[in-house]
Amino acid sequence: MGRIAEEQRDFVAAQEWYLKSVVISEKHGDLHDAAATYHQLGTIALEQHNLEAASAWYLKSLDIKEKHHDMHGAAKTYHQLGIIAQERGDFETAREWCMKSLAISERQGNSYDAAGTYHHLGMIAAAERNFGAAREWYLKSLAIKEKHHDMHGAASTYYELGKVALDQQDFDTAQEWYLKSLAVWERNGNLHGCAANYSALGFLAAQKGNMEDCGKWFTRSVRIFLDAGDRDSADIAIQQLLFSYNQMSSENKQTIRAIWRAADLGEFPTGST
Repeated sequence: MGRIAEEQRDFVAAQEWYLKSVVISEKHGDLHDAAATYHQLGTIALEQHNLEAASAWYLKSLDIKEKHHDMHGAAKTYHQLGIIAQERGDFETAREWCMKSLAISERQGNSYDAAGTYHHLGMIAAAERNFGAAREWYLKSLAIKEKHHDMHGAASTYYELGKVALDQQDFDTAQEWYLKSLAVWERNGNLHGCAANYSALGFLAAQKGNMEDCGKWFTRSVRIFLDAGDRDSADIAIQQLLFSYNQMSSENKQTIRAIWRAADLGEFPTGST
């Protein structure tokens, strides 16, 4: 039940189910199940951006896994601790956790988990603005995902490769990666993934001077986030739109405002000039 709630992004309910589960596991001395549930509680806390709680749950899980030589499980928790370190801006520690995870996955021939860690190492490198290394890690991840027909995972990596190309001012390549990612999400009906790509394509269109496409992509993104009740993501998309908008000519601003009105999104956001 916890996993179902987690997949539905109902993190409060997921946490309640996991806590009920862990009480039973602890009562019966089932440390294996307890460690697995601690890990899931860490993931719930991470989704809620509670890094302290996430770290505490993951370390509690890891202590059991290492004591019982569950290295497959430990690798998963090392990976998550790497994500927390990255969120804190501690890229060196993040890399260390990820490399510990990767060493186990590669030794065990677990290419699926290795692909996930390659992807995250790419994110760490990109955060450090080492775009060459980021691209290499992403492509290693992508090769495995495509080989195993993991298109959900591939779409995430296409998206990150688009960000790398954008940071390198290679707009055409960035657009190719974003559109590949978008095609997967649209085919699979993943609206959240679609909206993220719409925002990216909107920003890219502004960089290329295509203001009409900029407005259309951003308004589609905002509409999806608002319809899903994800106000935080909608606000991020709006701020990205405003960043581009505030650098436009008066004529282009009129175009963006007209597109916004046509999308029936109410008043154009404040903070614009």
